[in-house]
Amino acid sequence: MKIVLCFMLCLTPFVSVEARQPCNKNNCNLALFPRIGSEGTDDLRFERAIDAARGQLHKTLYIPNGIYTFHKGIVLKEKVEILKILGESTEKTILYLPQGGTGINILHPGGHDEVHVSILRLSIKHNEKHDASHDGHGIRVGNGWKKGSLLIERVSIFDSPYYGIGIQNSGANALPANDITIRNVKIVGTGSDGIDTKRPLRAEMPNQRLVIENVAVKDFGWNDALSSAAIDVGHEDFTLRRILISSKACLQTKAAKARVDKECDEATKANASDKNKICSQKPEACVVGVRINSRDGGASKNGQIDGIGIRGTKIGIFFNAKDEKDLNENVSIQNFLIEGHQSVAVYMRGKNHSLLNGCIGFGEIGSRDIVYSKPIEPLTIREGNVMKKQSKCNLVIHKP
Repeated sequence: MKIVLCFMLCLTPFVSVEARQPCNKNNCNLALFPRIGSEGTDDLRFERAIDAARGQLHKTLYIPNGIYTFHKGIVLKEKVEILKILGESTEKTILYLPQGGTGINILHPGGHDEVHVSILRLSIKHNEKHDASHDGHGIRVGNGWKKGSLLIERVSIFDSPYYGIGIQNSGANALPANDITIRNVKIVGTGSDGIDTKRPLRAEMPNQRLVIENVAVKDFGWNDALSSAAIDVGHEDFTLRRILISSKACLQTKAAKARVDKECDEATKANASDKNKICSQKPEACVVGVRINSRDGGASKNGQIDGIGIRGTKIGIFFNAKDEKDLNENVSIQNFLIEGHQSVAVYMRGKNHSLLNGCIGFGEIGSRDIVYSKPIEPLTIREGNVMKKQSKCNLVIHKP
């Protein structure tokens, strides 16, 4: 009997104590944080795993391949938020939000003291039926930080009701969201902007240092009332490199219909002289490829756009500005291709910009290539080697 027992024990594989623990020296593994009791989604499971990862030196949550269902999503709300969220693969590690909500929300009321967050190798998916009653984003920054950075890399985002990635630190007391890198990202089917970075209201504290590279944005704006952009820039010192954008120029949306109905009702009550014109508007929201934004006494400046292809939008690249105080400055656009635009390929405002080495293909009938509009300092705008109204552009924009 002793011999048999010894033989059986010797055949039993050895499992170390560390291997059975949910956290080891490299990461905390979500697979070892199961749902508890009647939990119908993975929200609380992720919350427990993230709390555990925060307590480790590596600050890393590893997510194996699988579909993880959420009711609200992940919220990173610590005043000092240091965390790496690492999926096994972009294609098969999926955070799924069928009823809306934000996939990953970085938000501490009043702003973070410090943020060092990396989101790597995963997908975020919302309901593909595009239910306008749902809310939420793919990834959202609700407020900025005093110091730190954010890295989003090898991430795909599908069908979010609002922004794919929203940097929304726009409140009166918001901190800037500095040092953001978005790399190797695909965004498809967002209700509003693909990537939106808003400026804080305080002009003396602008967002600084944004890099977006190897990014594709497709089919956006289905839930907007007026206008969406594939990429909306509200940063100083920004770089957009190797970008592909495609979408229908205008979409009939429920939000646009509600807007037109409201404007028509107000015009009718006021017996406005242009009532008929207002009430006959199409209930459409139209889209822009890249919007260089300014607001509230601040502007986006010191930017480089190098290697961008835009197809099918109403306006390709749009420099937004309210008045002379909001002039966007020092933006270089080179190696660009814009075609199939409904209205304007490049709508230029501001000063000290350059537009070099590009090709503007045929747009819709009546469309224009480049428009210079006030407020602008035209003598400071440099344009060179830009081919216009081309039936075929030989410029190659490498696929992200």
